[in-house]
Formats: sequence, structure tokens, C-alpha cells
Amino acid sequence: MKNEKIQLMIRDYSQACAILGVSVSATKEEIKKAYRSLSKQLHPDAHPAQTAMVRDAYLLVKEAYTYIESYHDKYGDPAMQNTGRILGSPISSYTSSDENARRKKRFDEEYRRRKQKHKEELKEELKQRQDELLRSKKEREILNEIRMIRLARAIQMAMSEFTNTTGEG
Repeated sequence: MKNEKIQLMIRDYSQACAILGVSVSATKEEIKKAYRSLSKQLHPDAHPAQTAMVRDAYLLVKEAYTYIESYHDKYGDPAMQNTGRILGSPISSYTSSDENARRKKRFDEEYRRRKQKHKEELKEELKQRQDELLRSKKEREILNEIRMIRLARAIQMAMSEFTNTTGEG
């Protein structure tokens, strides 16, 4: 388990809640409180010795919170849905469960699409940064060559002056 990578892909709302350690019926405030607590505990700056493992856990918590926020934006707060009861049965929502399932499926597909797009954007940014580093490395090499040429010229000049002064005397 020590070198095992954490897979960063949240599949559904209940999984995201489980990662944050809250129930699916938790309020936004409870979720936010759990997220802040976990992110503070797992922040990589707080654990410099275990950066890879802690960073993966931190990113997983962050992704779970982002998933829940996106879910709330799209569907509303699940803690507030179907809270009323009449004679022991829940009050039905204005949409059918099939419609909710279709919405959830569309949401999950959109989330995965955006996640993939974000991943591709990060790869492109990483490639650009690597290219910049490579260019700056080449620039440093060129500057070092120029310095070496200048140093060689300075040595040649000093040697020729030395030769001229010792040869005249």
C-alpha cells in the first residue's frame, strides 16, 4: 500500500460523501466543514516528508468536494429533497425517479467529460512548461559556452601579455 496510487475518479454522490466522511443526507454546511477539516489535515504543506501519498489523498478529498458542489449546483441539495412526509410516505418530487436518474446520468457524463478535458489541459500545460524548461536549459548551455569562450579569450590575452613581457626582458 505504500507506493500505491490513488485513482482520482469519483463515480457517484455517495462515493464522494464517503470520501469526506459525511452521510448522503448531510447539509452543505456539514459537507463544507468536513472538507475544510480534511483538507487542512491532508494539505501537502503540512506533511513535507510524505508529499506523494498525502498529495494524492488531498487531491481525492478536493475532487470529492468539487463533485458534490457540482452535484448540488445541478440537482440541488439532496438533504433538502423529499424531506416532508404525509402519512408516513415521502412527498414525491416534481420529477419522476426516471427523470432524476436521467439527469444524474447526464450530470455524471458531463462531469467525466469535463474531468477528461481538464486532464488534457493539464497535460498540455505540463508539456508547455517542459518545453520552456528545455528552452531555458538550452539558453543556459549557450550562455555557459559564451562564458567559456570569453574566459578562453581572456586567458589567451593574459598568456600573450605574459609572453610579451617575459620575451622582452
